[in-house]
Amino acid sequence: MNNSFTYITNISDFDVVKKALDHTKLVAIDTEFERTQTFYPILHLFQIATAKQVFVIEPVAIEYNWLGNLLGSSGVKKVFHACNQDLEALYNFCKILPRNIFDTQVAAALTGFGEQVGYADLCQNLLQVSLSKECQWSDWSKRPLDREKIEYAANDVRYLLSLYHELHTKLLALNRKMLMKNIMKSFEEKEVYERCGDYYYVKHFGMEMGSLDHMRIVYYLLSWREDYCQRHNMARNLVISDQTLRQLTCDIPYNLFLPDNSLRDLIYPIYKRVCDMTDVPAILMHTHLNYAVNLMYQKIKKSLRLINIPAHYIATTKMIIDFLIQSDHRSNPIMQKWRKALLSGCMEKLFVIKRQFQAQQNQSKKCYENIS
Repeated sequence: MNNSFTYITNISDFDVVKKALDHTKLVAIDTEFERTQTFYPILHLFQIATAKQVFVIEPVAIEYNWLGNLLGSSGVKKVFHACNQDLEALYNFCKILPRNIFDTQVAAALTGFGEQVGYADLCQNLLQVSLSKECQWSDWSKRPLDREKIEYAANDVRYLLSLYHELHTKLLALNRKMLMKNIMKSFEEKEVYERCGDYYYVKHFGMEMGSLDHMRIVYYLLSWREDYCQRHNMARNLVISDQTLRQLTCDIPYNLFLPDNSLRDLIYPIYKRVCDMTDVPAILMHTHLNYAVNLMYQKIKKSLRLINIPAHYIATTKMIIDFLIQSDHRSNPIMQKWRKALLSGCMEKLFVIKRQFQAQQNQSKKCYENIS
């Protein structure tokens, strides 16, 4: 492929893209986005490539029905590098769950290149192509874009299909094609793109940071913040930061360091109100959950390290939490046949942790029931 590309700025020119991709079964996709001020990512540029052509497209020039159909098509393989945030940005625009995804970063991890290898490093290692990283942290919201930025964006998809073919060959040689397919299927689930405050709470705050009263205040403020940020599309830290919430777990919870912003007068009455609440949120009734989650994850990580597979591709925080707290774990993704086979070396230990955790919950239950 040469270094040419087509820059699309007007929706009237989008037919050129549709014609080029007509009947194509393999495409490369990348995006440039920003989410420093917002809860949801803002798409600033969309790049797509076939084996012969590269397109850099302004968001205003995209036909989103066409894009949604492409993302949701199981007949077209879409190749990304580190697809998580790209897919989240595209899902928020199209509200279409992706199908038939291939992530070169995941494939690289499964074929011995290590976790989270960068696109430029992978191009150098597999294709002997050197790429500039100068525009990596550019402000993509500014217009007009200069030629250097557009070329950088074009190069982000130009070599993806070549990487796909190299990595696909390696996956076949290692007999990991089906493992790759199973991991990629997880990106087709709606819950990947719709965030849940309970899981954010467990992951970032845990259960051992303060008294029950303090943690209850933190939980309700966090829940309010999550709802407010989603409704108003504001970044969490612009409303009330995690650092501020953590200060509430100290021994003097009324020493609240409220943010010095326009929301201060809104937040303080909510803070006072949750201080007076006495009910215990369900997630807080699971004492030592954070400890059990971390212990289980470490067992999984240690087991998978022996076969060179990153643990977070196989078991997410949400999967582990649900596995621990649900009485019937048979429908949990961890119990899927392919995951059980990978986790066979530690599965017995996972069940021991689950039994110990549930026994601990039963001992604590009466304590929580007596709280009024």
